[in-house]
Amino acid sequence: MPQSFSQFIQEEDSAPHANEKGKVHSFHQKQHDHHADQRAQGKHKSYKTLERGVIYQTTSGTWVGKRNNGDKPEYFQSKGQAEHWVNGTAPKNGNSGFLPGDSKAHKDDSKSYEHDKDVPSQFQHPPSSSEPEKASTKETKTTTKEKPKKTEHDKAQSALDAVDGGSSQEDPEVAEARKVDREKWDNVTTMTTDRAKELTAEGYGAGQLVSMAGEVMTCQSLDMYKNGASREEIRNKLMNTIDSTPGHILDSKSGREWVDAAISCGDAVVKKYGLNNIKEIAWDSVEGNFLVGTSGHGTAADMFVKLNNGRRVGISLKKDGKVRIHNGGYDKVMKNIVENMRERGVDEKIITKMAETTDTNLYWNDINETLSDKNLQNLSKAAQSTVDKILKDPDGDLAKEVLGTSKTLSKYTSLLKPDKNGVPLFLSNVQSKLSPEGRARHEKAAAKAKAEGTKIPREGPNENDLKVLSRVAAYLEKQGKGGTVYSDLRDADTKHFSRFIKTMKSDPKLETAMKDEILGGMELEQILGLEKNPALDELGIFYGIPPKGAELSEKSLMKMFGKDSKNLLEDKSFVEQFRKMKDPKEKTKAKEEFLNNVKSKIAIDYSDGEKVGTIKFIGDIDGKKTEFPLFTMGVRTKGIGVSPGFEMVQTSFMGNALEHGFEIDEWPEETRKKWWNGEMSRIDKDLQSIDETSPRSKDLISYKEHLTDRIKTFKEHYKSVAHGIHEVIQTTNT
Repeated sequence: MPQSFSQFIQEEDSAPHANEKGKVHSFHQKQHDHHADQRAQGKHKSYKTLERGVIYQTTSGTWVGKRNNGDKPEYFQSKGQAEHWVNGTAPKNGNSGFLPGDSKAHKDDSKSYEHDKDVPSQFQHPPSSSEPEKASTKETKTTTKEKPKKTEHDKAQSALDAVDGGSSQEDPEVAEARKVDREKWDNVTTMTTDRAKELTAEGYGAGQLVSMAGEVMTCQSLDMYKNGASREEIRNKLMNTIDSTPGHILDSKSGREWVDAAISCGDAVVKKYGLNNIKEIAWDSVEGNFLVGTSGHGTAADMFVKLNNGRRVGISLKKDGKVRIHNGGYDKVMKNIVENMRERGVDEKIITKMAETTDTNLYWNDINETLSDKNLQNLSKAAQSTVDKILKDPDGDLAKEVLGTSKTLSKYTSLLKPDKNGVPLFLSNVQSKLSPEGRARHEKAAAKAKAEGTKIPREGPNENDLKVLSRVAAYLEKQGKGGTVYSDLRDADTKHFSRFIKTMKSDPKLETAMKDEILGGMELEQILGLEKNPALDELGIFYGIPPKGAELSEKSLMKMFGKDSKNLLEDKSFVEQFRKMKDPKEKTKAKEEFLNNVKSKIAIDYSDGEKVGTIKFIGDIDGKKTEFPLFTMGVRTKGIGVSPGFEMVQTSFMGNALEHGFEIDEWPEETRKKWWNGEMSRIDKDLQSIDETSPRSKDLISYKEHLTDRIKTFKEHYKSVAHGIHEVIQTTNT
């Protein structure tokens, strides 16, 4: 974290709470271990143990309180409110879990919130910093005494109200916030790869920094539109920024795509709200949030526009239609999903079942079982001749064919050398790790790591030994030698995903929890405005799909969900009970009715033995059952020896449907051709990585022939999604 921001971080207790005798409650120990792990991953930004429970802050900025007695967690805008709720000092006549600290925000002056007078303000005036970082979710230290209950949003609103009220002079705080926010725009859009490396070392993801540059370019595009620039002028300006900055972070083919994506997102925003209706444009920085009054919004918004009528719109930006709800290492993604379930209040038994089923130790157990003594002995005998030939010419064609041509070739060939017993080192290393003595050493190391709170090492061979073994086994298997060790190793990730899918399918509660995860990733509740956000009036998700961008809007969602969902959402009683009425029971009932209706239309297709399932929405269009393949979910192989990845990614069909609708025969011819070419390229790539005699290969070849035939008379054959996409999506998504 840059030094300029370190002053705003308040350190929290780092040890679990203990009573007067020094004894730690089991709840506190468990919670401490969990939150320490989350904090190490950068997911929980802050946490603190209290006598009656714990509080922590999520990446969205929301504070969560959880009591020792096992109550469901409650959510708060400030740390002080969370702490008061856990300690039992919240007011009896108000649910502080869902109320901001200032009673005026609730339009109910009859309620007393005296406890908040003891809570220091969470916010300060916007810092005069030009660092390119986004808004911090940390609680800030207050160096000057401020009035109680005066939040950053209150201050920003007061300043803006003064301007809106007819003052001829803009409030200095507003002007300063705008100035610093735009300085950050400039810093981000001129970021070099060297600067990105420095920020990566401080905890930022490389992809995150690239996306930040794209976000800011969207802000700049809108700003230039407001100042009268043409689309061409904006593009030239942004491209020139990249060209004139040596080592620019976007100076690559994929990076430069952000320029057109940013402009397209800007076009879509202008189309929806009208250029003349946009009063203020801000990035999701500390100053940007202060500027438009969205501090603590807790949403996926990357930038904001404030309209002339005062409406604050959050904008979540996507470069294209290839949006990933989840993407990363299997273990990390599943931990995130489990934590999301916990924050949504899913039963702990369901969460435990999910965590146990997706534990990557099960994946490594499958790997280790494949490497049995019998299999290793057979492989050793079959491999000896090949190993000897490579050692005689370690830089030769055979070495490169078996082990690859990467910079690690010499490292891999060194592992082929014999140990003192004449066994190739990679094999003896594997055997040693999986021997009774090796397993005992691992058990001891795991116990030590657990006691120290560090990452527990996996059991079995290391990455390099496994890579060499798998490459030698693959070479031999093509020649019909050495058994099926390589194929069995490759199947480990499929087995792991299959375990998860089968467990989910066998437990309706777990399947429902996963459907909630899918809807959460789509930001469904915020797009439809189901929950009133005191810091934001509207959230839109915009895609930089050329030429004019696209939006995942309520209209497109309702077309997908069907008429019954639309009628339910527009039903007068629903609107009154949920969007207007204050009765929490009625609101909960109405919300559950609508979401259950939507979830009933989600289906997850999965064929046994596949690495990917398809997430579909089943709707009814013109009396016909129609299935929309919106996302794929599954294992992403990263190479034997490395833990697999997991991704939940939007299909290209979904990306096109956002812009052109869900009927392919209504798509522009150029779009259909591009989609077709993309599918053909994907098929060719998949065919290169699998055995041509496998059933999977035959399915892909059949699909390719199908597309080749269909493209000739596209409009005739693709009359609906059900007749076209559904029949091929079940067997072809990978």
